[in-house]
Amino acid sequence: MDKFIKSVLSHRFAILLICLLLIAFGIFAYINIPKQEMPDIKAVYGYLQITAPGLGSKEIEERIAIPIEDIISKYPSVDNYSTVSADNACIIFIEMNLDDTDSEKTLGEIKEDVYNADLDEGITEISFVTDLDSAEVIYAIYGDASEKDLETYAEELADVLGRLENIADTRVDSSYAEELVVKVNVEEIKKLSLTLSDIYGIIYANGVEIPMGTTETDMVQKTITVDGNYRSAEEVENLIIAAGPDGEIRISDIAVVETRTPAGTKTFVFNGESAAFVQIFFEEDIDFTVLGDDIEEATNDYEKTLPDGISIGKMTFAPGYVKDQVDQVMSNLLICILIVMVVVLIGLGPRNAAAIAFTIPVTVLTTIGILYLMGSELQLMSIAGLIVSIGILVDNSIVISEAVQHNLDLGEKRNKACINAVKDNYMPVLTSTLTTAVVFAALLFLPGIAGEVAFTLPLTILISIILSYIVSITLTPALASMFFKARNTIKRKKGVGHFAGIAMRWVYKAHIVPSIIAFIILGGLIYLTIDKAEVDILPKTERSVAYINYEYTESRNSEGAAQLAKGIEDIVREQKDLDNYAYSLGGDLPKFYISLRTLNNLPNVGRFYVQFDCEPSDLGDYIKKLENDLAPLRGKGIILVNRLELSTFAAPVQIILSDGAYDDLLAKSKDLYSEMQQLDSFRYGELVAPEYKKDVEIDIDRDRASQNGLTLADVESQVAVSMNGIFGQLYNPGDQRSNLWVEPDDSSWEQLDQLEIKTNDGRWILLTDTAEINEGESLEYIRRYNSRPSVIIEAYSSEGSNTYELEADIEKLINDGGNQLDALYKGDNEIISESLSGLAVELIIAVILIFLIMYFQFKSMRQPLIILTTIPLSFIGSLIAILLFKEKISITTLLGIAGLVGIVVNNGILLVEYINTRMKKGDSVRGSCVKAVARRLRPITLASLTTIFGIIPLAVTGGDFFRPMAVTFMGGMMISAILVLIIVPGLYYVTYRKKDKNTI
Repeated sequence: MDKFIKSVLSHRFAILLICLLLIAFGIFAYINIPKQEMPDIKAVYGYLQITAPGLGSKEIEERIAIPIEDIISKYPSVDNYSTVSADNACIIFIEMNLDDTDSEKTLGEIKEDVYNADLDEGITEISFVTDLDSAEVIYAIYGDASEKDLETYAEELADVLGRLENIADTRVDSSYAEELVVKVNVEEIKKLSLTLSDIYGIIYANGVEIPMGTTETDMVQKTITVDGNYRSAEEVENLIIAAGPDGEIRISDIAVVETRTPAGTKTFVFNGESAAFVQIFFEEDIDFTVLGDDIEEATNDYEKTLPDGISIGKMTFAPGYVKDQVDQVMSNLLICILIVMVVVLIGLGPRNAAAIAFTIPVTVLTTIGILYLMGSELQLMSIAGLIVSIGILVDNSIVISEAVQHNLDLGEKRNKACINAVKDNYMPVLTSTLTTAVVFAALLFLPGIAGEVAFTLPLTILISIILSYIVSITLTPALASMFFKARNTIKRKKGVGHFAGIAMRWVYKAHIVPSIIAFIILGGLIYLTIDKAEVDILPKTERSVAYINYEYTESRNSEGAAQLAKGIEDIVREQKDLDNYAYSLGGDLPKFYISLRTLNNLPNVGRFYVQFDCEPSDLGDYIKKLENDLAPLRGKGIILVNRLELSTFAAPVQIILSDGAYDDLLAKSKDLYSEMQQLDSFRYGELVAPEYKKDVEIDIDRDRASQNGLTLADVESQVAVSMNGIFGQLYNPGDQRSNLWVEPDDSSWEQLDQLEIKTNDGRWILLTDTAEINEGESLEYIRRYNSRPSVIIEAYSSEGSNTYELEADIEKLINDGGNQLDALYKGDNEIISESLSGLAVELIIAVILIFLIMYFQFKSMRQPLIILTTIPLSFIGSLIAILLFKEKISITTLLGIAGLVGIVVNNGILLVEYINTRMKKGDSVRGSCVKAVARRLRPITLASLTTIFGIIPLAVTGGDFFRPMAVTFMGGMMISAILVLIIVPGLYYVTYRKKDKNTI
C-alpha cells in the first residue's frame, strides 16, 4: 500500500486532471442521458378476445375457452389466466411471470398457437393484444363537432406528431364508427328460393379484393389485385342478385340498405364535450424533457388550423411531469450537497470541507456517466439513489481526511500524514464499503414488480459507493497533501476524551444491560408497528389524478349505464379545484397509466379520468370528498374511486373462489359477500359473478333433421344467421374497412316457432319440424380461473383498518362458514408477501456476506457478531420514525430499512478495528475501548450527520414515494449512531475482559 499511496501523491496533478475530465464527461452524460419518470416496467400481459356470433356462453366455454386454456396451460412461464365466456364472445386475460425475461416471446408463441388451433367454425374474429403499455402523451380533441370530424382532426394531429423524431407510434381513439347494414325482407327472398346466407354470398363475391395474377416489370414481380370493397350504400343497393320476369332484381328490391353505429361503440367525453383522443408512444431510451418541447410546438401549430369551437386538451403529458419531477429532485440533490458541506465545514474546518466538497461532484457526475454508458436512464429512482448516496459517499473521504488531519496535528509532515492515514484506514474503509455494497447489490435481485420499480435506486447507490472508495484513497489524500495544515486541537482532544471516559465508565458498569434494554425496546416497537402502521407496498404516484371505474347493475343496459355516467359527471364537475376530466362509456379510456387494467368493451362499464389542481399530498382529501359525493349513486351500480399507484391490476384484496359446481359456487359466494359487507374492516367492494338470464333452448332432433336432408350444422347455421345476421369487412367508405351486415328485416326469439329453414333440395320447412323450442335460463357469462370455474370478490379496507386485517377477517368467514370453498388470495398482500420474502432472502444473503467480509478482516468469529448486533438495533430508530410520522410501510420504506443494514455496520467496523489496533500496542481492553470511542467519535458523528442531514430534502419534498424511505433511513441512522458508541465497545469489553490484553 505504501507504493500505491506514494504513487498517488507523486501524480496528484494527473489525478486532479483525470477528475476534471470525469466531471466534464459527467456533465455531458447528464445532458444526453435519457430522462424519464420511472423505470421502464414491462407489464407483460396478454389480452385475447374472440367473437363467435350465435354461440351461447356454455357453447363458448366448451368449444373455444377450454381448448384455448389447454394451449395456454402448456407454458410454464404463464403465472395465471382467467377466462370469461359470454354469449357470442370469449375474453381471456393472461398474466406472465415478471421474472421471466422471455415472456414477450412466449406470448407471441401462444398467439400463434391460438391462431393455428382448430377452433369452432363459428368464430368470426380473434383479437390478441400483448402491447398494453400506456401512452406517454394523450391529447383530447374536443368541441362542438360531429364524431366523424373529431376523428378526422385527431388523425391529422396523429399524422403531424408521428413525423417527429423519437415518436414510436401514434394511435387514435374515437367514438365514431360506421357500418353498413342490409336489412333483407325474408318473405321476398323466399320467393326467389334464396336464404340470407345466399344474399350474403352474392354481396361477398362482389365486394372482396380479388387477386388477378402477377406481372413482371424491370425484373420485379408484382401482384395485381382488384379492390372490390363497397364505397357507398348505393353500390350495394344497385347490386343485381337475380333475373326476374320483369327484369333484373337488385338488392334495393328485397332489402333496405343503411349505415348505422355498430353495437358496443364506446362514447368519449372530455370536459363535457364529445372527444377523440390521440395517444403518443415514445421510442425507448430517449429524453422525455427534450421531446416534450417538440410535441407541444407541433400541437400548438396544428391547433391554430382548427375551426372555432374545437380545442386540444392535455389528458396526460409525461414530458412535462418528468421535467418538473427531475428538476425538483435535482434541486433536492443540490440542496443535499450544500447541507453535507455545511456539516463537514463545521466538523472539520474549511480546508477539509473544500477537499471533500470536490469529491462530491467527481463521484456524482462519474456515477451519472457510468449509468449513461450502461444505457440506463436518469429517472426519479436513480436520482433519489444519488441523494441517498451523497451522505454515504463522503463517509470514506471523511475518515481518510480526518485521519490525515489527526496525523498532521500530531506533527507529521503532509506526505507522511497522508501515507499513514491511508495505510491505517484503507482496510477498514474497504471493509465498510464492501459491507454497504453487498447489501445494495442484494437489493438488485428483489423479485416481482417491487424489484422492477426499485432496481435503479440500489444500482445507483452501489456505483456511487464503489466510486467513493476509489476517490477516498486517491483524490482525498492528493488534495490533503496540497492544502491541509496542522492545527491546535489540545482543548478539543480533552473534551472528547472526557466525554468518552464518562460514557464508557457507565457502559462498563452496566455490562450488557444497555443491549438487553435496546432489544426489549425493539421488540415493543415491532409489535406496535405491525399493529398500527398501514401497509401500502407499492406507493401512490406523485400525480394529482384520480380515476373512477363504474359498472351499471344491468350488463346489457347501455341507457342505464349512460344515465349513471352522466350522474357521475355532474358530481365530478362540481368538485373543487378540478383541472380537467374525461370519461368513457362502453369500455375503456386510452390507457393513461401502466398499472391500469384494461376494461372490457361492455355496454355497462366505463372509466373516468379526473385531474385536480392540487398538491399530490392533498389528493387523498379530494378523493374522500369525491367518494362521499358519489355515495348516493352506488345503488345504481359499482363505483370505485382510486388514485394512480404502481400496483398490479387486482384490487387491494381479491379473493378468487372455486368450487366444483357453478350453481353451488354462486350461491355460496353471494352468502359470503353478504357476510363480508358486515365486517368492520370492509369499506366497499364488488362480487364479480354472473346472474341468470332467460334463454330459448333449441333442441335439434338429428333424426328428423336427417330425414329432411339437413345436418346439425345446417340447422344451427341457418338459425344463427336468421337471428344474428352475417357480416364481413367489405365496406370501405374512406381508408379503413368496416363491417357490412346482412340481416333479416324482422327477427326475434319469439318468432322462432314460425322460422322457416331451407333444405338442401330447395324446400322450406319450419324449424319446429326438426327441433323442440323451449324457454330456459343460463348464466350471463362463465368465469374460469386457471381452468377452474370461479367467481371473484374484490374488497377495499375501511379507514383504520388495512388489507391484512380485511383478508384475515374474510379468511375466517370462509373457514368458519363450512362452505368448502377453495379460496385464492390475490392483491396487495400477495405483492407484500412476495416483496418481504424476497427482501428477507436478499438481506440474509447480504448479512452472511457481511459476516464473511468482517471475518476475513478481523480473523475472528466473535468480533463480526458484535458488530452485527448493531443491525437490528438500528431498526429502533426506523420504527420510531414510522410511528411518529405515521408513515406507511411501502417498498421505499423497506429500501430505507434495508439500506441501514450495510451502513450501520461501518461505524462498528471503525470502532473494532481501532480497538484491535490499541490492543496490539499493549493497551488494556478497557483502555482500548475508551480510546476507540474518543478517536472514532468525530468521524462516526460526522459520517452519520452528513447522511442524516443530506437526506432531509428528500424527507421534506419526496412525497408519498420517497419520504417514507428518507424518514426511516434518517431515524435509523440517528439511533444507530448513538447505540453503536455504547453497544459495540460494551459488548467488546464483556467478551474480552477476562483475556489477557496481548492474547487477542
